[in-house]
Amino acid sequence: MSSIYQRNRYWWIKYRDLDGVLRRESLGTPHSGIARKMQKIKIRQLRDGQKYQPAGFDSIVADYLSTIRSTCNPNHYINVKGRLDRYFTDCHISTPLDITTSSVQNWCNGLLRTDLRPRTVRGYMMSVSGFCSHLVDSDHLPDNPCRRVRLPRIHDMPPRFLTRLEVAGVLRLARKLGILPEIYLALKSGLRSAEIRKLLWADVLFEQDLIYVRKEQGKRPRSVPLTPRLKRFLLQMRRTGNGPVFRGEKGGFVGEKQWRQRFTPLSKLTCFKRCGKTLHALRYTYASWYVQNGGDIYRLSKILGHGSVVTTQKSYAHLSADF
Repeated sequence: MSSIYQRNRYWWIKYRDLDGVLRRESLGTPHSGIARKMQKIKIRQLRDGQKYQPAGFDSIVADYLSTIRSTCNPNHYINVKGRLDRYFTDCHISTPLDITTSSVQNWCNGLLRTDLRPRTVRGYMMSVSGFCSHLVDSDHLPDNPCRRVRLPRIHDMPPRFLTRLEVAGVLRLARKLGILPEIYLALKSGLRSAEIRKLLWADVLFEQDLIYVRKEQGKRPRSVPLTPRLKRFLLQMRRTGNGPVFRGEKGGFVGEKQWRQRFTPLSKLTCFKRCGKTLHALRYTYASWYVQNGGDIYRLSKILGHGSVVTTQKSYAHLSADF
């Protein structure tokens, strides 16, 4: 006889083993459907006469990563797996009790001595802390040792933007490389790279002078104003049909890898080394010029798709004449 119940975020199973001892185990999943399937597997194992065996460290890690893989996007899973593997290798972690505050703190200090930025190191700490929370929920650790780790401070620097002279040089080089439409659209709309790559002609509303941005993961749908210059530019390159604005080899969206490769020559320019990724630097430039020209910071927040106007104020309010 067995039963499952939820404790904190994860589901647990309670059963009596072959010796009649009452056992409680964490199933390591927040999903009730997966928990019921695991309960059936446990009942089948008991009927086959398999005795209770405590979960090994490798199986605990595998269960946690399988939960991350089923609930998060693939890139997040790859990042978490790589960070945990690096921590386990660097600190020689083989059991949950090997994870201590001192080991995590020393590892954090070691990462800071490499070429990693403080923001990246904080991301590493969040991945380890998430795994430790899983160990606490499954009763493998009494508390989360990462809570007492001193994290590096992040000094928020306002994003740098391109000057008009630098933009003129970028546009000339983009015309030679054949990527002027992508660069001009990023500069005049402030769209994110993924939003430009997945833009459809059906979303370019010429009559309303708007660009409709569809909902992405974690982002809300919004409308971006279509300036007269950008409108004339898009009308000149408009194709028949409502397919993608930038088509791939097979007529669909351009693949992510091919999309990044288009901007590799531009990323080597000095201005982009200073400001960051190519299309995101142009997004910074659009927002900075918008504020410098007297634009409203609250409207800019809606155009950029920020979750809060505070994010926009931190980055661009210092450029306003009223600051």
